[in-house]
Amino acid sequence: MGAVTYDCLNSHNFAINNERAPFSDPRVRRAIHLAVSRQTQIDGYTPVWEPTFVTRWIPKPSPFATDPNAILQMPGFRADKEADIAEAKRLLAEAGYPDGFETTITTWNLPTTAEVAVPLFVDELRKTLNIRADIKLVERALQSEILSKGDYDMFRNGDYSGQILDPFPMWNIYLRTGGSQNWSRYANPEFDAVLDKLALELDPFGRAELFNQGMDILDANPPFYHIGFCGHSPAWSKDVKGMSMDTRLHVLWERLDTAWLDR
Repeated sequence: MGAVTYDCLNSHNFAINNERAPFSDPRVRRAIHLAVSRQTQIDGYTPVWEPTFVTRWIPKPSPFATDPNAILQMPGFRADKEADIAEAKRLLAEAGYPDGFETTITTWNLPTTAEVAVPLFVDELRKTLNIRADIKLVERALQSEILSKGDYDMFRNGDYSGQILDPFPMWNIYLRTGGSQNWSRYANPEFDAVLDKLALELDPFGRAELFNQGMDILDANPPFYHIGFCGHSPAWSKDVKGMSMDTRLHVLWERLDTAWLDR
């Protein structure tokens, strides 16, 4: 047998309905981005799910991703939450919620989410910002319908992912105003302007600068609560050939057209 863990282009996040108060206020979304510990959540659910990494808005394997060590020094992403929580409380008070508020988090009725990942998040919201959240369980098959209709406050979601290492297509469908999979209903003209420039920029250094601008905008005005991109851990029989499982740089399964048994 062979086994390995690869970085992948999928992520873990909580979709936030930007059209519903109080989440329509960017200060509220920014407060959650700052206060809730990504490290606490990752440490809590990784043993029963899959490895996840503290990342910004671009998959870890992408050449445009921020250096992981630099990310861990940034507000919201760093492990030391004292200053982040203080700023988050200030933002909530400024938005009119000094004592927090009540909300509902919808999630799949799978043990990894319903019994581990979401309760961790709920506990962090309560302890850091006094946001009190009920948990609503649904069948995973209903996810697309719920997200499409916007019938939620927050939704534990893994549907923010790329197909290639250049994140422009992912950003364009998930984060552009009116994007086909913009489940959080994010609408930010400043960010859309960056996307418009990326559509025309071919120089890799120019694209890197624009991606950095875009990530700074998303950090300041988050569309949803992004934990990070994750890894997958395939295992395979060494008799199975043609899939190059041991030489891949990241996970993107798509189709495996050529495979054979060598025995």
